[in-house]
Amino acid sequence: MQRKRSYLRKIRQEKQLSISDVAKEIGIDNSHLASIERGRKSPSWDVGCRLGKFFGIEACTLLQRDGDEE
Repeated sequence: MQRKRSYLRKIRQEKQLSISDVAKEIGIDNSHLASIERGRKSPSWDVGCRLGKFFGIEACTLLQRDGDEE
């Protein structure tokens, strides 16, 4: 199943942050974050936790699969 990545992009854009801003803050490459947002790559649990902490949301929300209940 495709993972929900549009949510990650949505919250990043709502906070008016660039991919570069977020990637630098959590310690990954811009291209890696862009691939996660596009659903081409799945984040590791560690990256998911860093993203969750950065945005103030639970990592499981970011790692949830389409069709899973929230």
